[in-house]
Amino acid sequence: MSFVQAQYNVTPDTLDFIIGTKLDHNDLTGWENQPSARLIYKPVDNHLTWGAISRSVRTPTLIEFNDNFKVNGTEIKDLTGLSSGFGQIDDYRIATYLNGNDKVKSENYLSYELGYRFTANDWSLDLSTYYTDANNVAVIDMNTHAEQFTPILELFLAGRIPEVFQALTMTRIDLDFVSVADTTTKGFDLVVSWQPVDNLNTEFGYSYTDYNYDLPPRVEPAIGYDSKNRQLFAKADYSFLTNHNVFATLRAINSNAYDTDNYTTLDVSWNWQATPVWSTAISGKNLFAGSHIEYNNTRETYTLPNYIDECITFTISANF
Repeated sequence: MSFVQAQYNVTPDTLDFIIGTKLDHNDLTGWENQPSARLIYKPVDNHLTWGAISRSVRTPTLIEFNDNFKVNGTEIKDLTGLSSGFGQIDDYRIATYLNGNDKVKSENYLSYELGYRFTANDWSLDLSTYYTDANNVAVIDMNTHAEQFTPILELFLAGRIPEVFQALTMTRIDLDFVSVADTTTKGFDLVVSWQPVDNLNTEFGYSYTDYNYDLPPRVEPAIGYDSKNRQLFAKADYSFLTNHNVFATLRAINSNAYDTDNYTTLDVSWNWQATPVWSTAISGKNLFAGSHIEYNNTRETYTLPNYIDECITFTISANF
């Protein structure tokens, strides 16, 4: 891997131009070039604006490239969207296989960013917006081999149910990785930093992200799906007495990504540097929200839903 960057002061202390690229090689897709360019403009001391454009890549994993294995079967009712009237048939799982593809390509991302910063004596404001186009995004092409179900349907219509079950044991569905989708990601971040007194630093912010797939027929996302994510947060870092510090983060999450629930959570930690060697800390994580779902997308074949629990920890540390 190699990285080259050059910075040119177009106008000293006012306008800078930065250009560079990262070049690396991998065994799956060969050489990858990731250039970027950034323009920084500072019209007066407390105002700063910038714009950037960059290209990045995501190389395929070995699962996407060449792994082939059997995954959870696909239920008949999920495949057809209809009910046969026979629970055993509707709930039957067809043998399903996830197949790598040595023709998958690196995902290409072209990103644009605009930003503005204002600084004063005890506070500052940061605003950034971004937009990313991606192509060659890895998705899953579901090959149901529709022709294999024609004789099974004929058996079902003839009422030969035992033979239907026997025929279903000979069917299979293939999930093939292909690099044929596009995605767009857009959003913004707003952060206000404020230091009302010397021993207290605070931050308040809001972020918004909109993620969308552009899918050809018959394919579905490999990871995630169309979603909007919103987050409101506040942070405080307070130092008091001698070598005592409290840090707290409050977050309110509103998102439909991965079927997560909306929640509000608080993380708080108290740290005490008792001596130059010994320190102690008490931390509470995920307070208010309690146990909540963090990832609940059951459509993916190689990931599992999971919960985040609240916890309180006490630590004693020694640095020699």
